[in-house]
Amino acid sequence: MGALTSRASSRTALMAIVLLLTAVGGSARAAAAPELTVSAAFDPATVLFGDRILARVVVHADRDVLDTNRLRIVADISPLTP
Repeated sequence: MGALTSRASSRTALMAIVLLLTAVGGSARAAAAPELTVSAAFDPATVLFGDRILARVVVHADRDVLDTNRLRIVADISPLTP
């Protein structure tokens, strides 16, 4: 059960990150052109209580279109805690 809860929390956190970064890029323009691409992953993808995990977020942004100084990554991975 712990692994399933962690996996669901991981997916929720990743989805929140992607949505936040997409919103920063502008919803209509981001859909029309690849001004902002985001990929995120947890390693390992399945964890149990006490396991260490690594969250990796890769953001590619067109600096000619977006103000990259305004990009922020906000993650809420609860119920996972450091």
